[in-house]
This record gives sequence, structure tokens and C-alpha cells, in this order.
Amino acid sequence: MPKQDFINQEKFQKILERARKLKQKKFSNVIDKEGNQYVDLVQEGGGVLGIALVGYTYVLEEAGIRFFGLAGTSAGAINTMAMAGTGKINERKSEKVLEAFTNKNLFDFVDGDATLKKITQEAIDGKPLKKLKWKLLFNIKKVKKALLEELGMNPGDDFEHWIEDVIKKSDAHVETIADLIDLRRGKNFPEGLDIVMARRSGMTGL
Repeated sequence: MPKQDFINQEKFQKILERARKLKQKKFSNVIDKEGNQYVDLVQEGGGVLGIALVGYTYVLEEAGIRFFGLAGTSAGAINTMAMAGTGKINERKSEKVLEAFTNKNLFDFVDGDATLKKITQEAIDGKPLKKLKWKLLFNIKKVKKALLEELGMNPGDDFEHWIEDVIKKSDAHVETIADLIDLRRGKNFPEGLDIVMARRSGMTGL
């Protein structure tokens, strides 16, 4: 689904309308001159369902919430890394992350043996388990090699290249961990922010 098709859904637009009304509500005592409020955010895992986190952070940003400390696990760590590395602390980043996801065929992440990838696709398409079982048994050597020698059915190379491109090709141009740390440092804090208050509350970066 293209990014705009996702954003323009009637239900999502109604959620965004409600989020905008929350800008008047106080969630944090750390506020910049634009009126954005700052909090820390920890995102949980959940496999493919973790994509829903992009919609969650999109709505929070629409409500005027921005994030100092960012952390996450599994799928939540993916969104965390993308948000941390694609813009400054005060910038809205969820739309960039959403665009990256909607432009990517997520099945590309299934980047293991071609035969096993085909079997995986057949399972997704609903092929009966009995037929798939015989195919797996016929390819048992490939399955064993993937699980015992390659530590999984898919090496994850495609994902690594994708997330690297998302971050490197963003306006932030993060190339290294040092670049990422620098992007989140106090010198890049938003204008008009009470830095002393931010430090007291423990929100000083990643």
C-alpha cells in the first residue's frame, strides 16, 4: 500500500483529528518553542505486527509529541533505529519511516535458499500443510544447513542493507554510530528547550 493510501484512509484521518486535539493537553514538562512536548519512548517487539508501531508513533507526532530517549526490542528496535537515525530530535520522522516500509516488499527479507523461499511463499498463500511437509522432507538437507550452519532459514542480509539505506539516504546522512550519537547530542537539541530540565529528567539522548 502506497504511503498516501495509508494516510488517507478514513479511519486513520479520524484518529489524526483526535490526535491534533491532544496538543492542548500536557504530557511533559519539557517543551520547545514550537510547543512540542518531549518524552522517552520504548517500543516492544511483535514480528510483522511491529509495523503497527509506525502508525503509533505517527499519531503521537501528530499530537505534538517528540522523543528524546529511544529504545526498542525486536520489531520495536527496527522502528527505533529508523526514527533515531533519520532526523533531528524535534523533527517528525514517522512519515519517513512509513514511506520506507510502504516502498519495500517485505517478502524480500525472506532471503535464504531459493527453494525454501518458494516453500515459504506457498505457506503464506495457504497451501495445505501436508503437501508442504513432503516438500520440506524432500529438501531436508537444505533445511538442516539453514538451521544448523546458517543459524536460520534467512541470513537477514536484505534487511541489513535495507535499514542501512533508509538511514544513510535520509536527510540526517548518518554513516556511523558516532554520527548517530552526534545527531542525538545536546548541541542538536531543539531551540527554546529547557536543557537543565531535560537533564534533570534523565532525557539527554539515546
